[in-house]
Amino acid sequence: LEQIDMLFFGGSAVSGITSAFYSVARSFLAAALLHAVCFSAVKEPWSMQHIPALFSAFCGLLVALSYHLSRQSSDPSVLMSFIQCRLFPKFLHQNLEESAADPLPKKMKDSVMDVLKWDLIVCAVVAVLSFAVSASTVFLSLRPFLSIVLFALAGAVGFVTHYVLPQLRKHHPWMWISHPILKNKEYHQREVRDVAHLMWFERLYVWLQCFEKYILYPALILNALTIDAFLISNHRRLGTHWDIFLMIIAGMKLLRTSFCNPVYQFINLSFTVIFFHFDYKDISESFLLDFFMVSILFNKLGDLLHKLQFVLTYVAPWQMAWGSSFHVFAQLFAIPHSAMLFFQMIATSIFSTPLSPFLGSVIFITSYVRPVKFWEKNYNTRRVDNSNTRLAVQIERDPGNDDNNLNSIFYEHLTRTLQESLCGDLVLGRWGNYSSGDCFILASDDLNAFVHLIEIGNGLVTFQLRGLEFREYNILYGNISQTPLLDQK
Repeated sequence: LEQIDMLFFGGSAVSGITSAFYSVARSFLAAALLHAVCFSAVKEPWSMQHIPALFSAFCGLLVALSYHLSRQSSDPSVLMSFIQCRLFPKFLHQNLEESAADPLPKKMKDSVMDVLKWDLIVCAVVAVLSFAVSASTVFLSLRPFLSIVLFALAGAVGFVTHYVLPQLRKHHPWMWISHPILKNKEYHQREVRDVAHLMWFERLYVWLQCFEKYILYPALILNALTIDAFLISNHRRLGTHWDIFLMIIAGMKLLRTSFCNPVYQFINLSFTVIFFHFDYKDISESFLLDFFMVSILFNKLGDLLHKLQFVLTYVAPWQMAWGSSFHVFAQLFAIPHSAMLFFQMIATSIFSTPLSPFLGSVIFITSYVRPVKFWEKNYNTRRVDNSNTRLAVQIERDPGNDDNNLNSIFYEHLTRTLQESLCGDLVLGRWGNYSSGDCFILASDDLNAFVHLIEIGNGLVTFQLRGLEFREYNILYGNISQTPLLDQK
């Protein structure tokens, strides 16, 4: 369900089985509503001088719904809790004491309220503007020159925004410059105590992203939708219903992806234009369907590339730990089966399943299909002090528990800080290019944290934080490392 929503409807990752059903159901509901409106608009042939008002209404509704869905979380629990608190105020007071210790639920409810109010205004404005642009016949009268201009502009803006600027901000740009070219004001500080200053290139990055997300790609997709609908009204390829269904799915998926995270859209767009307009023009159906299929293909090819990098790095003989004679035998035994391993990686990329080394060797087995949030169990931190611990337990407990308790306080503070600043830092490009499922390691002198991005939306981020605390005891026979895992969402 998660893969269906991500690949065909442009959704992001989900947090559970209920969230998956909810995401797919709302996407199908939106597609059914759009299909009913669009079918009435294209069932009769058009002329280039007149676009039906119903189709212009369809374009406005499509952009508004895609924008609204990109702003909503896949987890329905927050929205349901907000509705319960509004409709049944007594329900709120029943769990008031339990929720008082955690400020996150109240912040999320306030955020949902603000998002709904903002979407009510923005969606109305977006629908009116999309209706006006679509009804002006500018897309049909200026083809194909308008399409060429939009292709070139989207490719250039995407290249500068998502490749040049992130490379200039890296520690080693293009792996041949020793220092970043675009440096933050705090770059030479060993310990930063104040809020990071907003630099000019961060402002430029945000403005370029806004221009790309809210102007370029909506105009590009509306242009393709208008041309496709004009062709469908005069010539049916697979039948009216199937043609409309494919057009709606492609348009909604591309719009939602552009609103949520357009980092790799310029690569998909450039390949689509070059491949289907210059190399293999005969096999092209329409630009919208070509762009839709290439986005799915490149998603799977990116997964395959990551698996290839992992396997080639893991099986390198100079990097393996030869723990036993079995590893030596497995290394030699796996060489004739390299082709089979390659096809195994292709299959795991198609079905989004991980590859697991067998007993730490170079033999890989295919695991079961996992969602982006592959940690289902929650190791939530719980502070232990005199108020919630028996005296006998305090006397007999392990002395190391004090350190673990202090670590849990640190990770809880880090979680609260990330809840406030992570989404803004991602938008400003301070974490580089990112996508759903990416993992980051935050390291300090003594403590480490593992941040896993789950859902990437338009103005929202769902993440998991796991603390990786390493403590060593120097004893007679060596060192013993303890690695407690702490989790906050």
